[in-house]
Amino acid sequence: MNIFALYILIMSLNLFLLLAFFSRILMKPELLVKEFKETSKYISKAGTRGSRKKREIVSAKVSLVRKKVFTISMMAAIIPVIGMMLMFFYLSVFLGEYGLATRSLCSLPYPIELFYEGQCLIYTPWIIFLSYVLILPLYNHFSGIDLLREHRD
Repeated sequence: MNIFALYILIMSLNLFLLLAFFSRILMKPELLVKEFKETSKYISKAGTRGSRKKREIVSAKVSLVRKKVFTISMMAAIIPVIGMMLMFFYLSVFLGEYGLATRSLCSLPYPIELFYEGQCLIYTPWIIFLSYVLILPLYNHFSGIDLLREHRD
C-alpha cells in the first residue's frame, strides 16, 4: 500500500471539505435565496401595476441579483482551484520528492501514471484533482451551491 498516496488523498479530501464550509460562510447563499424571493415578488407587482418607474427599479434589482450570482459562481469555481494549489505547494515543500510524484500500481492510463526507471509513478496533482472530483457533490452541498441551483430562475 502506498502510504504517501493515501496521505495525499486524505489531506486533500479534508481540505476540500474545509473549503466548502468556509466558502458557505463567505458566500452566504441563504441571503441570496431571500433576495431571489423578494425580487420575484417585485417582478410580479411591477408586471400587474405596469408603472415605468417600478419596472426600472425592478430591473435594477434584477441586475444586482445577477451580479451577485455571477460573483458567487466565480468564487465557487476559484476556491477549489486555490485549494488545489495550496495542497500542491504544501506537498512539494514538506514532502520533497514524494510531493511531486509517488509510486503506484501501474493500473491507470498514461497521462495519470508514468513508467520511469522500472516503476510506475503517479503525479500528485492528479490525486488532488481526482479527490476533488470525488467529493464534488458534497462540496456543492456544503458550500450552498445547491441552494442557488434550486432558485436559479
